Amino acid sequence: MHNIHKLTIISVVAAFLFLGCKKDEIDTYNINNAAAHFTKNLVNYSFVDTPDVPYTDIDVPVTIIGPTADYERPLTVEVNAETTTATQTQYEILSAKVNAGATSGAVTVRIHNDASALDVNDLNLGLNIKPNADFATNIDPETVGGPNQYPFTSTLLVWSNQIKMPDYWLKSTLAKVTSQTYLYLDKEEDAIYGEQNEAGTRVQLNSGNVYWTYGLYSKNLAKILKEVWPDTINVNGYLGKDPEFVAKYPLVVMVKGQNGSLLVHQLQEYVYNYNQAHPDAPLRHSEDAACIGSNGNIATVNVNVNGVIKKYELRIKGCPPILIDEKGNF
Repeated sequence: MHNIHKLTIISVVAAFLFLGCKKDEIDTYNINNAAAHFTKNLVNYSFVDTPDVPYTDIDVPVTIIGPTADYERPLTVEVNAETTTATQTQYEILSAKVNAGATSGAVTVRIHNDASALDVNDLNLGLNIKPNADFATNIDPETVGGPNQYPFTSTLLVWSNQIKMPDYWLKSTLAKVTSQTYLYLDKEEDAIYGEQNEAGTRVQLNSGNVYWTYGLYSKNLAKILKEVWPDTINVNGYLGKDPEFVAKYPLVVMVKGQNGSLLVHQLQEYVYNYNQAHPDAPLRHSEDAACIGSNGNIATVNVNVNGVIKKYELRIKGCPPILIDEKGNF
């Protein structure tokens, strides 16, 4: 039995309060009520360092609002068919529960190391959390905590056998200059795009400026990074500093105007040369493109739509072009 991996998956947005009030249904947080939501909206795992294991078990964390209980409480989850690419033979939902006395819970999923599939593409499992007799899920996002906090009723578990977005990509400022985009709201489609349409009807969300999250990330960009930087870059020791680890992943100290600019220049050169050679098919992000926040989650943005504030996860439609910062600033 493989140990359950406790992933370091960090949220741009989380939720902590629960409001409203009706006698016979849980619309309000009070001492007798409890609510549940996913702690994160994106969970990544890679078999790159364990290529021979047949599977591993992942805990997808769930945040609980309200009182504890002296008995085990089940969580109700369903598979989101729209965001799931894995087949039923490639994963198993082992449990979904909150232990007695616990203030948090987890959905435990066994993901299979199906090399024949993972050599072609990553696998996705979308999960929705649903209300049940123990937990409500209809938490008003406008009443929780403070800025950039949000209760997730859905999450996406992604697994791969390739190097995934490493910690250094976020913890250094490398992410900010690696990939960027402009954001446009398509009101008719109620979706966020990385380009204006031909009719010019989309509303630019960041008038005249690049929207700076911690970068736009996609599988296409990941392939380019692997091509340009073939080895894992242990920037400032974020991936590990033990001598045995450093021997495998050499430590790179990021110095403004030196290493950083060199790395970015390598990306610029690759993108430029490719686009020159393929003028009719320049490099673009794949359909999974999303703006990543400072702690690894898909970023969100509040938009005033006809007088109503709506919150969008920045999953960018339309496969926008891959842009690299020209200055390479760190």
